[in-house]
Amino acid sequence: MSSPTATRHLWPWLWTLLSVAGFTALLIYSPSAREITRDAVAMLFSIFATPFILETTVAIIGLVIVLTYNQWRLNKEGDGWVYMVTNEDEPGGSSSTTAQKDQLPKAITQRLQGVVLKDKPEPLDESQAIAGVIEGYLELGMPSQALDELHRTPELPDTVASAMLRFRVLGANLATEPALSLLRDASERFPQSRPELVIAAQDIAHWIEKHMQSQMKAYNAWRNEADVIARLSVPRRTA
Repeated sequence: MSSPTATRHLWPWLWTLLSVAGFTALLIYSPSAREITRDAVAMLFSIFATPFILETTVAIIGLVIVLTYNQWRLNKEGDGWVYMVTNEDEPGGSSSTTAQKDQLPKAITQRLQGVVLKDKPEPLDESQAIAGVIEGYLELGMPSQALDELHRTPELPDTVASAMLRFRVLGANLATEPALSLLRDASERFPQSRPELVIAAQDIAHWIEKHMQSQMKAYNAWRNEADVIARLSVPRRTA
């Protein structure tokens, strides 16, 4: 089914083709039409070939060609506007510069200052972006850097993901008791997420086993706590 836009563009071309076909048929089958057309073309040529009118006509035709080519290029390649990451406050209103600026959180723009983007960036959640950085430090086996990044973050939302991030960072830095306390608190406040908490506790135990083989006491503590929460998450039958 054709769209309204396609139909709107089709009709002008259709009427143009019909007009050309009708005029061509008239010239073929009517000697009078051919004579009138020949005289009209000769008169118009003599008019446009006169000085000043010729130069003006050529200039107008050249301008139309340039504008047509420029419009075709814009439709093919885009308008050339870009988005620049910045942490500067805009005073409001439109800017006359050749770059459009999109406001992002400062924690992101400080790292990406001056980066030019062709497409408009999607809105970013600062806490989610920082959580990704902390996760990256943990994956690289850099717990102290993850802890420093956690201390520099603003207040994280009160979610099970934030709770897991906190006790994972503390557990990787061998602050076992505070981390286990956060784990138990999360288990009480988010009982529906206990299976996820069990997996997170087991991941910390595996992380310690991989990066800190000498800390078997912490490894066993996390394994035991994961087993305790796993038993709590099992539904019990009522008599």
